[in-house]
Amino acid sequence: MRASRSAHAIWWLATALLLVASASPSIAQSQNSPAQNSPADRLWRHGITSPKADAGFYIMAARRGFAQREGIRLTLVNLKEDYAGVQALLAGEIESYEGSPNTVILAGARGADVRIVGCRWHAIPHGLFARLGINRPADLRGTTLATAPAGSLPDIMMRAILARAEVPPGEVKFAPIAGDRERYTALIGGVVDAAVVSNEYLPLPSSKGVKLIVDGRVALPNMVRSCIVTTARILAHREEDAVRFLTAEIKALRHGLANRDETVRLAFEASDMRADDPRPNFMFNQAIKPNTVMADLAIPLAKLEWMRDQLAQLNELDRPVDVVKLIEPSTRLKALERAR
Repeated sequence: MRASRSAHAIWWLATALLLVASASPSIAQSQNSPAQNSPADRLWRHGITSPKADAGFYIMAARRGFAQREGIRLTLVNLKEDYAGVQALLAGEIESYEGSPNTVILAGARGADVRIVGCRWHAIPHGLFARLGINRPADLRGTTLATAPAGSLPDIMMRAILARAEVPPGEVKFAPIAGDRERYTALIGGVVDAAVVSNEYLPLPSSKGVKLIVDGRVALPNMVRSCIVTTARILAHREEDAVRFLTAEIKALRHGLANRDETVRLAFEASDMRADDPRPNFMFNQAIKPNTVMADLAIPLAKLEWMRDQLAQLNELDRPVDVVKLIEPSTRLKALERAR
């Protein structure tokens, strides 16, 4: 089978960065650094997408002292889109990142050293929004669609929706735009006809000019939003630090889910939203729905295998991949024990 555009992109990325990692002693040294492994300075750099209305769930461990209490100096690195996490991870610029399993599966299929150690958000909070007059995916023929770069969650979600509606990709025009805010702005500005964005925009007055035609959580119930990803190399050299990091995340998630006001306040602190913005409270309500944000960071293997099969059906995979080999469960189990 001929590799698709995103498979080619991930192949180029994984191959290039694997060569960089193997050829650069500085990267291996940074992961083995005695200073980083000392109790005084266990630096752990974690990549997350730019803070949004749900930021409280992603930055609690770093901002409210949970990591510090576990003996970890946690630094958050902002990513425009989660697919950039693969690049930063394989380049040795971060120890872990959080993003869609799609990119992990695509990179892992090409032999990249990527390992899922836990999954935070088990349901996607994204939807397909369209300008008024477009009522269903079948109406998208001949339109321009704002999606994210190839292989990202919005890209795969858009393609899955089109496939279910039997709309050939050649009958629409894709406009890759990185960032939910940018895609939403393009939609309400009339630059595009439809866009995949977080449903956090639903409570905004500006959403009255567009329509949610597909709720991703309903249409694609097996699609996982985000997992924590690292490498086998990092786990081999810094297992104790990885356990401490996941312990901090587990404790922070438990606290965040039990303390709405603090979690919402933290989202405001991390963004430029106005004090009366309804989105942080809206996203908290989304997060506490059953089987959505999982404080134990459970790894939903069946859902990940479904996502792999979805990629294959969309011709995004040109070779088989065993998802089990992309998962490292023991670090999370040790963290759960530590977090008791």
